[in-house]
Amino acid sequence: MDFNADIFRDNIQSLVKSKGISVRRLALDTGITTATLSRYMTEKRVPDLQYVMRIATYFNVSLDWLLGISDDKYSILPEDARELAKLYEVASDSDRQIARAVLYKYKGR
Repeated sequence: MDFNADIFRDNIQSLVKSKGISVRRLALDTGITTATLSRYMTEKRVPDLQYVMRIATYFNVSLDWLLGISDDKYSILPEDARELAKLYEVASDSDRQIARAVLYKYKGR
């Protein structure tokens, strides 16, 4: 099996967009330089495993999905959390705001 840079790039772009952050923010939060992420996105560099792991951990997605090996983005989560993540992903922005408001009241308990 060969590395598919297109899938990797598309998956990162999808995650960045769904989280509403910039690539620069991803770089700052993961400790991966913006230049390195840019090279991954333009397929000028094959990603290092340590960085792929940081990205997967940051977004709480499976390595297999990030690399295009599996279609199940949330296979690392328990089944109930996986179902909620899939539903959240297809929810409208206003529904996501409502869900966050409800769940954030439990933060810090």
